[in-house]
Amino acid sequence: EGYKIADDSPAVNAGVYIPNNAAQDFFGNELAGIVPDIGIHETGVEEPVSLNVYSDRYQVDGQDIRNVPKGTTAADFLKNIKASAKAECKVMKGSDQVAPDTAVTEEMVLKVVNKANDQESSTYNIHVVNVYAEYAAEGMTATAGSFQPNNATEGNPDYVLDNNLNTIWHTAWSGCDRSEAWIQIDMGKEQPVSMLKYVPRKSGGVNGIITEYEVSVSTNGTDWTKAATGSWDNNSEVKYAEFPSANARYVKLWAKDSRSQQAGVIFASAAEIRLGYEE
Repeated sequence: EGYKIADDSPAVNAGVYIPNNAAQDFFGNELAGIVPDIGIHETGVEEPVSLNVYSDRYQVDGQDIRNVPKGTTAADFLKNIKASAKAECKVMKGSDQVAPDTAVTEEMVLKVVNKANDQESSTYNIHVVNVYAEYAAEGMTATAGSFQPNNATEGNPDYVLDNNLNTIWHTAWSGCDRSEAWIQIDMGKEQPVSMLKYVPRKSGGVNGIITEYEVSVSTNGTDWTKAATGSWDNNSEVKYAEFPSANARYVKLWAKDSRSQQAGVIFASAAEIRLGYEE
């Protein structure tokens, strides 16, 4: 009993909210969905009025709520927002409250109001992200400007479509010209495409991880339209390139810059590549 904190302790409701927390304190009190007390004891004292919000689904970053899927209704959005019991959350567009079945957009904000004093409020910006579905890799083929031949796990462009992270497309081990550091996916038919997912190699070194990219699309494999350019972090995490939807059969990824452990020698590589469309 001596380890329990008093209800008026400064440790009450002073811990850090943990998303998806299914834990209990030392005494078996549930910690899910609350801002916990500091220490091994949860008093259960109601949180004071707070205009801060938390979420197990979205990323709350200061006054910004990120990673809200496009098409999320105001009602579903609010279901995934946690606030003080003494605060009310509203989705607003200008001075008007949004209807529950209306899809949230970046023109809207989350307003958190003190129920006891309407003059006290806090505003959060809503950041909506597109939702993509991936096409199955079956039936697709890949070609490349350069690749290392005759190797069971490293080289063949089709390795980016085999659902195996232990096999990779890799340009020639002797190096290649920057103009040859590309890989092209033939989807087999013309269809809408607005996303390319790039999975870098996971093991065996860092040669070829793409850090600056250009994506082009084509209906015939001859005439190309630039769809996207950008930079990716220099690591092995999954990367995405998003661009306006276009009807295409062929999609080309060009490594405008990539990692190399050999000075002056150019490589490009990928473990898997997937294409997708906006839902």
